[in-house]
Amino acid sequence: MAAETIRELIEVNVADSLTVIRRGAGFSVDLNTICPWKTSEFNPLELAAAAVYFTDDYMAPERRSLPFEYRYAGATVELWDARPLRDEDIRPKLNGMMGDVYKALMADPTRGGRALDTEYGNVGTMIFKTQIAVQVAFLIKYRFLYKDPTGPTQ
Repeated sequence: MAAETIRELIEVNVADSLTVIRRGAGFSVDLNTICPWKTSEFNPLELAAAAVYFTDDYMAPERRSLPFEYRYAGATVELWDARPLRDEDIRPKLNGMMGDVYKALMADPTRGGRALDTEYGNVGTMIFKTQIAVQVAFLIKYRFLYKDPTGPTQ
């Protein structure tokens, strides 16, 4: 079996970091489902639900500072829940959901010691007939041994 890359370990950490989203832990929703690359609305029984998308990966301005190569990985977390019955409750719910994602991911910006930093980025919202969602972008700076993306980060 091939060794996991640092990026793969970071992706797993991001998904795992979301599992803390529970009302009893001070969040606004109870997260039931986490999945990668969701392309449609969630089944109502899955809500609240999160989809995690890792997109671009590019060289950081430092490029290479031997023995390391520095990279940025783009990530977007979508958090979905049922649309409130009253329209005036939509905005506060979306704001709470944005805060949930931020609080969960920024609890450890080093992604378990595998990243140098996690930066909070753009936020978007989606409002549908029965569901609402927030899209929160993050930029994760990490490094690995030059020519070995599975190599240690320290």
